[in-house]
Amino acid sequence: MLAQICPTMKVLYISFILLIVISCQSNVDQSEQVIVRELDWENSSINGQASLRGLYALNDSIIWTSGSGGYVGLSQDGGSTWLDLSIPNATNKDFRDIHAFRQNEAVAMSAGDSAEFYYTSNAGKTWELVYKNYQTGVFFDGMDFWDDGTGLAFSDPVDGKLVFAKSEDFGKTWTDFIPSNLPPAISGEGGFAASGTSIVCFGESSVVIGLGAPEKVRIFRSDDKGENWEAIDTDLQTGEYFGIYTMAKNAGGQLLALGGSFSSAQDGERSAALSDSNGTQWQVKSEGMPNVYISGLAFHATLEVGVAVGTEGSFMSNDNGSTWTKFSDESFNSVMITENKVIAVGSRGKVGRFLIVNPAN
Repeated sequence: MLAQICPTMKVLYISFILLIVISCQSNVDQSEQVIVRELDWENSSINGQASLRGLYALNDSIIWTSGSGGYVGLSQDGGSTWLDLSIPNATNKDFRDIHAFRQNEAVAMSAGDSAEFYYTSNAGKTWELVYKNYQTGVFFDGMDFWDDGTGLAFSDPVDGKLVFAKSEDFGKTWTDFIPSNLPPAISGEGGFAASGTSIVCFGESSVVIGLGAPEKVRIFRSDDKGENWEAIDTDLQTGEYFGIYTMAKNAGGQLLALGGSFSSAQDGERSAALSDSNGTQWQVKSEGMPNVYISGLAFHATLEVGVAVGTEGSFMSNDNGSTWTKFSDESFNSVMITENKVIAVGSRGKVGRFLIVNPAN
């Protein structure tokens, strides 16, 4: 089924463009060159029943999304039209994360009881069940991959330890993975499957995972693809459902963790942490931060542009996440940034997008 944005439906289609202009003066830092001219979302609904949380933009054109009711959507024209590629016999699954590798290859991860991962090699024409875990207490929160095709997915703790699945072939096959050294979970500790982005794989073998617990918010970190882990304490705000919901690397190589609590969305004074050391040390930040519940975060690969989304609206940074400005009341669950586009997804099948005019192109 093909869902198309209709330009005559003003309620669903509000078109604006973000223009980012880079000064030609060579003696001006890039952070001073980025100027926001005009900014808002162009919205559409591609599935009125699905809560969309999984999102992966392979490039400006190829965009995958996934969510509740077994829904998977694919756009091959930058979000103008969408193919409904919902997975047969999986209507009871909530696909909270999705990852694409090439134009036709992707893997979708379900959260909740009876976890299942599905893989396609033909742009969703058929899906293969490649992993399942029906163990009581398993709840997968997210997955990510290194460039060599090794992937790691993590679940809330079972019997006091985080649960992992691992792929070494770009998501085609998965196995249960038990690390050699894994610190035990503390009371009430777990992850958040708000957007599948609380795990970040980077470099050749490093990975960080953001968690939450009533007494302490911690970050798990590994430098050997998950074989050995250390648990790093943070001073982030604690309480019911407080923790790290999303993480991303900016163009300068820093890691930013955002979150708060979905049950206290406006209470997020200490809900941001920044690392200049590939995740070994974290500094809590409040000044200039969104300071509300944030479920999705993304940065541009080369520009200092970042976008964060959550139930309290949409926020933008043009200094690699050092400061943020709210630009819209529109709420989304997940966001990604490609070379020339920002794309976000949310409840009731909502998709938002806007353009970035990159002067380097």
